[in-house]
Amino acid sequence: MTIRVEPMVSVGQATAFLVPRGYTLAVCLEVAEATLGGLAMGVGMTTYSHKVGLYQETIVAYEMVLADGMLVRVTRDNEYSDLYYTLPWSHGTLGFLVALELQIIKIKPHVKLEYIPVKGQKQYCDMIRDLSGALDKHRATPDYLEATVFSKEEAVIMVGKFVDVPYNEQYKVFQDIVLPMTHLEDQIDKCAELLDVYPILVYPCRLYDHGPHRGQLRPPRKDQKVPGTNYGMFNDLGVYGVPKLVREKKRFDAVHVMRELERFTADMGGYPFLYADTFMTRKEFEEMFDLTAYEQVRHKYNAERAFPHLYDKIKPEIDVVKVGKQYMDPL
Repeated sequence: MTIRVEPMVSVGQATAFLVPRGYTLAVCLEVAEATLGGLAMGVGMTTYSHKVGLYQETIVAYEMVLADGMLVRVTRDNEYSDLYYTLPWSHGTLGFLVALELQIIKIKPHVKLEYIPVKGQKQYCDMIRDLSGALDKHRATPDYLEATVFSKEEAVIMVGKFVDVPYNEQYKVFQDIVLPMTHLEDQIDKCAELLDVYPILVYPCRLYDHGPHRGQLRPPRKDQKVPGTNYGMFNDLGVYGVPKLVREKKRFDAVHVMRELERFTADMGGYPFLYADTFMTRKEFEEMFDLTAYEQVRHKYNAERAFPHLYDKIKPEIDVVKVGKQYMDPL
């Protein structure tokens, strides 16, 4: 569980080598350009240091050229132990570093981050002490820990834990939908009913009525328009994450849920962003989007023979219904 590096190897180079193999430096600074040798002669500290200490504690051995030209291996328990403990913070004043042997740790593919807002100085100070293990050496501590203090009485504590991919991609939702803001409450209610994923992203956007100059979006309906204007105020509804049923390891039918969401979107006079899977039939797609001008332009510019139709381009490349049934019951 060590790695040997020579001078000028940077943090970024080391992690690029280690992470694909399932490892990282025990103390891994966020500054990719920092050299591992420079940190050894100076100091390093990261959000994993509550477990292992300063960077110097993860150094197994230094290989040094001393003032008399002798090459020595310096460890905490050989004849150069006095040098071992004084090299950190020495900034190259005790010898010339030619190699380092550093501790590494096994990692998982992902780090799950939790952000905990805390009000009150005593509350956030106590929480940091508790989570770090400062109050009890037997306390199970997170893999990464840090805090940002925004004012004397307000802080956010960040807790990171190594995790495997928690769910099959079949179970994650990535959806952006354009919907009329007149029905914002209904949008949030429908997301709660079908997915129960939070937080939900909402931001307003004008959808204009350009008269005869149409694209694929239909003009806003009269009841959707802002009075006295040629536009309707719509909004993006962004839903990203793992549905509640999946988090609770209960049965989740992704195809049924997304079909319900598509029906809701159509009823509201909205449109899903087409980067995500579309479960609509060709007929349903053409009822939702206005393809009149699109078809005319495809024909006029000879695109029909050269490029796929919009629907064929964005429809799933796999049988999503079949796959959905295969993964319907979480492991």
